[in-house]
Amino acid sequence: MTTASRTSDIVVCAGWPGEEHSLREYVLPNQVMIQTLYKQIAAGRQNADDIARGCWEWVCRNIRYPLRWGRFVDKHELHAFGLRRIRSTGEFFQMPYQTMVVRIGDCFDRSALLCSLLRNMTQDVRVVVGSYDQPDSYHAWIEYDHPGDPYLIETTLPEPGPWKLRSQMAQYRGQVEFNDLFVREIVPMDDELFSRCNCSLAHIASIRRCWDA
Repeated sequence: MTTASRTSDIVVCAGWPGEEHSLREYVLPNQVMIQTLYKQIAAGRQNADDIARGCWEWVCRNIRYPLRWGRFVDKHELHAFGLRRIRSTGEFFQMPYQTMVVRIGDCFDRSALLCSLLRNMTQDVRVVVGSYDQPDSYHAWIEYDHPGDPYLIETTLPEPGPWKLRSQMAQYRGQVEFNDLFVREIVPMDDELFSRCNCSLAHIASIRRCWDA
């Protein structure tokens, strides 16, 4: 586990107008859709890493990263929720079951869904939010513990990549980590962290080159 300070909670406003949620509410291992999918993926798999890869594979292959007019956008509810509303500012985080239904999700949505699936297997998995490569490149990913060093799982890939250890991935700099059981601040949190949790096309391309290397 990473060395970090436990916080009582972090509440974000990243949904419908006036809607606020604890970060812990975005990881839902006991939600019925999550449990049903997890059981389908885990059936017949022999060990934890194989199950984890199966969950990772499902998220990569089935959840589309939001594209609009040829570019990535953070206000992907325009697609996901059928233009039912338009927000002029701010992020939009989906609950994992919403991501399963609409099959669209950015790095936060995909990571929250994958963490929810993996929490049915272990407590030692969390969503990490921080930066990739550049200090202002806000991003989210998964860290999954195994003996010796956590695996870092990139959820925006079109296909699962090779297992990579957290210690090998210096480009990823976490600020906050959480699941449904805890929230921890790894370093003092950037005030913009949960209002701009998205990557540009260039950063997505850089991430994929990193995992292909």
